[in-house]
Amino acid sequence: TLRRCGRLGEFVSVQLHPTQRTVHIAADAGRVCRPLIVVEDGVPAVTPVHMSELAEGVRDWQDFIREGLIEYLDVNEENSSEIALYERDVHADTTHLEIDPLTILGVCAGLIPYPHHNQSPRNTYQCAMGK
Repeated sequence: TLRRCGRLGEFVSVQLHPTQRTVHIAADAGRVCRPLIVVEDGVPAVTPVHMSELAEGVRDWQDFIREGLIEYLDVNEENSSEIALYERDVHADTTHLEIDPLTILGVCAGLIPYPHHNQSPRNTYQCAMGK
């Protein structure tokens, strides 16, 4: 895509609507975007080699963005994407992979200990109290 090769800004959202035969482009400030690993042909773009280079300081976060290994998606793009929670869930139609399963919860919810053992309203309440 244009964003992956650096022709569009990393926070510009492009969504195709084939039924309406339109393209929606969003570049407004304040949209919530989250980083996801790019998956092409059923293979995640980020490999263990990339991760070891990150740990050694050879790469940084911006390298992952510049090289199109990780991209930011907003809610509109997420609606038309196939996102896998775990690497074992990746298949031919998968477009993105979560960096870590806890990132799907967000920052506040990520701080809740053992959220999968709580009732959902309890997690929501704790997130509201954490803001």
